Amino acid sequence: MSTFFEQICAGEVVEGISHEIYTVDEFASISEALGLLHKYHVLSLPVVSEGMKYKGVLNVADIIHEMVFHPTFVRSVQKYEAKEISAMDIIRKAGDEILHEPVSAIVGKRPESKYLWAFKNSDKMSKIAEYFRHGSHRVLLHRDEKSGGDCILSQSDAVRYIRHHLTDVRVHPVARLTLEEHGIALGGKNIVTASPTETALSAFRRLLSTHWSRRTVSRNFRSDLSAMPIVDSNGKVVGTLSQSDLRGLNSENLHELVLPLNEFCKRASARDARPTATVSVTPQTTLQEAICKVVDNKVHRAWIMDHERVVGVVSLTDIIARFSPYDFSFLNYYQNVKLSGSTDSESSMQLLCKL
Repeated sequence: MSTFFEQICAGEVVEGISHEIYTVDEFASISEALGLLHKYHVLSLPVVSEGMKYKGVLNVADIIHEMVFHPTFVRSVQKYEAKEISAMDIIRKAGDEILHEPVSAIVGKRPESKYLWAFKNSDKMSKIAEYFRHGSHRVLLHRDEKSGGDCILSQSDAVRYIRHHLTDVRVHPVARLTLEEHGIALGGKNIVTASPTETALSAFRRLLSTHWSRRTVSRNFRSDLSAMPIVDSNGKVVGTLSQSDLRGLNSENLHELVLPLNEFCKRASARDARPTATVSVTPQTTLQEAICKVVDNKVHRAWIMDHERVVGVVSLTDIIARFSPYDFSFLNYYQNVKLSGSTDSESSMQLLCKL
C-alpha cells in the first residue's frame, strides 16, 4: 500500500509558506541565543560560522541541559536550598558564568544538535518522515530562488499539510480511525509527570533525564522527552511543561527556575506573546480530531485522558508516522511494506554538518 507521504514532495508542503532561516553565530553567548529563540518564537537555531557554514543546531533542550546540570548552578541551588544564599544570588554566582558561555561550547553535546539534515525540494516526504520519526524536529530544504530559497521544514509543517488534506482519499482511511485503533492509546504506561508544587528546576531535570527509545531493523534511536503533563494531587492535568518554557529566560530572571512549577509557568506564559494551550483527547478520539486539535491550538502534542487520568500522548511524530511507510506498529495498513535499511532513502539527502 502506497502511503500519503510517499506521493507528496517536500516542496508541496512548504509552498506558499514564508520560512526565513534564523541562525546564531557559533561565538554568540547562550544569553544571546535565548534572546533570539524568544524573539523569533522558535525552538532551535542553526549554528553558523564565518561564511555561513553550518556547524550544528542549537536546541532549547541543549540550553536547558547546560543550565540545570551545570556544576556551578547545581552548587548554587544547593546553597539556596540550605538557605545559605538568596534566589538572586543564584544569578550572581551561576547565571553570569553559564549564560556568557559561547554557543559552540554546548552544540554537539546532545545527539540532535550534532546534525543538520538537508533535502531537496523534490524529495518525497516519506524520506523526511523517517528522520522526523527518529527524533529530528526539522530539516533544511534546498529550494531555488524562484521557489523562495532555502527554508526550514518542520514537523509542524508536515502535520499542518495533513490537516489541510483530511478529506483526501489517501488520508481519510487512516485519519478516521481512533487513537486506540492506531495503538497510540494502549494505556498501562508509566507516564512521566510533574507536580505543580515542585520547583521548575526539579521538573526540568526529570524532563531531561527521561528518554524514549525506538528500535528499527537497522538502528536504535534515543531521544529526550520534549514535554510532560503537570498533574495535581487528584490526577488532573493542569498544564504542560515543555522545553519551550525556557525561552525568555535571561540573566535577570534565571532565579525563576527555583520557583514552584505553577508559578514558573505563569511567568513563562506572561513572557510569551503566544502562550500555548494544554490539549487533551481520549482513546476514542479519531486521529482526524486529534490532528485538528493539535494544529488549531498550535501545540506539538495532545495528552490522552481516560477516566480523567493521563494514559498517554499523541505527538506530531506519532501523527507523521501514520502517513509514512515507517510506521511499523499498528493494524494491517503497513504489514506488507518491506522493511529495509536506510541506504536508498538517504540517496538524495545531504548531511550538512556532523560534530
